[in-house]
Amino acid sequence: MLHDMTDNGENVGVTNVIDNVNSYNSAKVLRGLQSDVVSVRQYQQRVLAQNNSSQAAELEQLVTSYFW
Repeated sequence: MLHDMTDNGENVGVTNVIDNVNSYNSAKVLRGLQSDVVSVRQYQQRVLAQNNSSQAAELEQLVTSYFW
């Protein structure tokens, strides 16, 4: 089962969060959480590295929308 990285149905007009990331399952998301990852940008890079840069542009858009 694939998941968005944020809650489904978020209202971009209210949250300002852009979530077009939908090709990751829970295992792929959690696998990036490792003890040497200490920032959101490091997490982003780790997730991309572990998943052949799947949806790199969408993940960049998501992280940026949170102002990280």
